[in-house]
Amino acid sequence: MSLPPQSAQPLLQESLHNLQYTHLLVRAGRKHLVIYSQENETEVPRAQLTRVRQDDYRLSVANHRGVLKPTPYIGTPNDLLQVLTGKLAAVLARWT
Repeated sequence: MSLPPQSAQPLLQESLHNLQYTHLLVRAGRKHLVIYSQENETEVPRAQLTRVRQDDYRLSVANHRGVLKPTPYIGTPNDLLQVLTGKLAAVLARWT
């Protein structure tokens, strides 16, 4: 089964909102899923999933300047969501 970004986007968006990350949005590109927030009407990237194989994506997370840095994590969008909401939850935290 192949899960292109356009198919994974609504599933990832719904999963984030079900986990109470309602301040985050997901945008699908040709090879990427970008998780971002809107801060003062500006899109701020938080994480990116880049498709590397049929169903696998590589996780990158944004640093304090919004620059995406690759991590060693590769898996399905669901696998990577578990990493993001677990070990890397600070990346998704709501800014006040």
